[in-house]
Amino acid sequence: MHGFTADIKKCFSSVDHNILMDTLTSIMKETVYYTIQGSGFGDKNRWRMYCCTGKTENEAKSKLEEKLRTLKRTERKCVQPIKRDILLEELQTIISSYHFKRGKTTLKVTRGVPQGHPVSSNFSHVYLSKFEDFYWRNELKNEENSMVYCRYEDDYVFFAKEKATVEKPV
Repeated sequence: MHGFTADIKKCFSSVDHNILMDTLTSIMKETVYYTIQGSGFGDKNRWRMYCCTGKTENEAKSKLEEKLRTLKRTERKCVQPIKRDILLEELQTIISSYHFKRGKTTLKVTRGVPQGHPVSSNFSHVYLSKFEDFYWRNELKNEENSMVYCRYEDDYVFFAKEKATVEKPV
């Protein structure tokens, strides 16, 4: 077994907002999504709050029950339907709200998602999945000496049986 690692340089700062929104729009096919919020005491008596979303009311409830399973004294809030268009508008607001300050000047950023924002890793995951579909998935499946890979955020590990396969530029 042979392998190598790779990192996408400046991944978070290079995400194109238009491509990200197009990708989110294409994968969100349902007209309504359901969210439910729940909370309770976890380890060391710390209060935990979860919000789960599903394509159906039961799916959202099931996801929340799984999260609340280990908590004590839990409570659940009502399920709220959210229309797809409103959810996409909210995501667009989050994506387009990034600004960069240099001194007294504030610039609106049209590329990138800031590292550390709660949804940035989700945005980069969606973005990189589209990239992988376009460049690698079909090509790697068709290789005679197939190569497999896994990713965490913007870091990749590639594996192949033959050394020559991993030495080819990806």
